Amino acid sequence: MKLRLKWKLFFTYVLLAVLSVLIVSFFLFDAVTNFHIEQSKKELRSTAVLLEELYSGNSIKKDFSPDVMFKHMGPRTGKRMTLIAEDGKVLADSEKDIKVMENHRDRPEIIESKEKGIGTSIRYSSTLKKNMLYVAIPFISNDGKRSTIRTSIPLITVTETMKPVLTKFMIASLFAVLIAAFFSLIISWVISRPIGNIQRVVEDFSDGKFDTKIESSNTLEFAKLAENMNLMAVELKNRIDTITMQRNELARLENIRKEFVANVSHELRTPITSIKGYIETLTDGAIEDRENAVKFLDIISRQTDRLNSIIEDLLCLSRIEKDNETDGVDAKVVPVDPVLYAAVSICSSNAEKKGMEVTIECDPGLRALMNPSLIEQAVVNLLDNSIKYSESEKIVVSAQIERENLVIRVKDFGKGIAKEHHDRIFERFYRIDKARSRNLGGTGLGLAIVKHIAHSHGGTATLESEPGKGTTFSIIIPA
Repeated sequence: MKLRLKWKLFFTYVLLAVLSVLIVSFFLFDAVTNFHIEQSKKELRSTAVLLEELYSGNSIKKDFSPDVMFKHMGPRTGKRMTLIAEDGKVLADSEKDIKVMENHRDRPEIIESKEKGIGTSIRYSSTLKKNMLYVAIPFISNDGKRSTIRTSIPLITVTETMKPVLTKFMIASLFAVLIAAFFSLIISWVISRPIGNIQRVVEDFSDGKFDTKIESSNTLEFAKLAENMNLMAVELKNRIDTITMQRNELARLENIRKEFVANVSHELRTPITSIKGYIETLTDGAIEDRENAVKFLDIISRQTDRLNSIIEDLLCLSRIEKDNETDGVDAKVVPVDPVLYAAVSICSSNAEKKGMEVTIECDPGLRALMNPSLIEQAVVNLLDNSIKYSESEKIVVSAQIERENLVIRVKDFGKGIAKEHHDRIFERFYRIDKARSRNLGGTGLGLAIVKHIAHSHGGTATLESEPGKGTTFSIIIPA
């Protein structure tokens, strides 16, 4: 009887665990799918908006060929781009010959964009012979013509992005079921044993065999049962707390991702709007005024450089994160001294222009495990940050081994950083003084890159600073 009860409890617990995992898997798959689709829609809309900025103003001319531009930009962005006239005629497409393409006026995303200002759809593309995710926005050019810009990606791109997450979750779910089965077996044995003993006590009492010794045993078994029940309740509460923490973490990561997408859109839109405005001014006649024309072209050049710097830093962050998620960085044991001298050499010209002295303190025989190009880039970013913002007469770059870690420090003796900025200083696009940072050419990504390079080496980046007493940034990685 005791054996049968144990196995009944065991299979009941395992069945509940499997059902719980299946239910959670269903809702997680749906949530992850919707999340990735929504993020893809936002990325497609951002691309469409940037294209609208390019083609809705005076930059469109009669001899302008958007089809050539689309076919040039499409492969670089990984997105299909289509320009559609008011009557549905395809004017440009990044992947197909527009001469053989059908009229697009009846496409659902085109119809919806005219009604709501933006149209989206997921459907089979008769042109590309695959399922696609579409986003379309209408616009009116300066000559009064109505058109629609549509961007799209294959739906398989979204599913491919989801595969690593779902694969890891399935493996974790399998381990969870196995662990649940193991603990279910133990709990079933713990519960069934006292119940079986109590049942024998009842049977003995019915047969007239109950005595003081059995009564003591009965009381002990009830006490053990109560204790086991209490332990089970504590374990259940711990599991619920863990699930709650995981949900909160997912919500936090989603908020960070949304904020990052919004920041990227804003940072890119600012120089693009500036470039577009000055081009329109030149087109309207300012180009005839040589003095102003030169000034405007200089501003356009600087804004183009800024746009290029933002894109380069974003690509750098993406590469570091990708390497960290796959095989990690390519690290080897190398001398530290040449890495520091190379970084200082890159920044020496800017330091000399501001009258700053940069010194290096490092044992020539010091060696450590690192990716030298990435560490050099991190030191360059820290030096560039100190040169631009510290207003210090001297900067010291040092490296030494401390507690089996390589510690690289960039120390200045300038105005310092207030305490309220310390926790967020390594965040992407976080700036202490936004206007001054942009004027000096900062992208808001330099310190974020430093943090990710340190993390890719299994280390961390830290800040020590006090207003009026200077700032010390440190890269700490296992030696």
